[in-house]
Amino acid sequence: MVSWKYAVTGFLLLLSLLVTTQTLQSQQYATATSGQVTPVFSGPETIPGTHGVCGEYFVQPFNGTTGEVLNGTVNASSAVDVYVMTSTVYKAWQHQVVAGGDCTPSSLIASQKNTTAYTLKNTIPTTGTYDLIVNNLSEKTVTTQINVNLIET
Repeated sequence: MVSWKYAVTGFLLLLSLLVTTQTLQSQQYATATSGQVTPVFSGPETIPGTHGVCGEYFVQPFNGTTGEVLNGTVNASSAVDVYVMTSTVYKAWQHQVVAGGDCTPSSLIASQKNTTAYTLKNTIPTTGTYDLIVNNLSEKTVTTQINVNLIET
């Protein structure tokens, strides 16, 4: 028999997934054009504290082209985890989290766990859709300043 605590945790994870999915549907995808610097995301973001196991997260999808450089910074008022992964890996990770799997994604382009300041400088390996994720695993609200660009090389 499933305890009430696990039922509530499962419900909160499902609710988090639904909110994240709606957020993804409303976001614009950034794409760099030849010789330009294209913003992936620039600005503040507030991430609420979590009541679930795998945290609350901000997600910014973007289109990357082989050889472009993802360059920028993520600064946070409290420790967060920062990930860059393909959208396919992100979707698989979301499914795994809801199913009760590991909270740490695999096959990452870039990552830094438990940080208040992270500098990204990563080359996009293959053309496709990627996701920048800032994950708040704490129970308190975290404010972040995210400034990330794609640079055509």
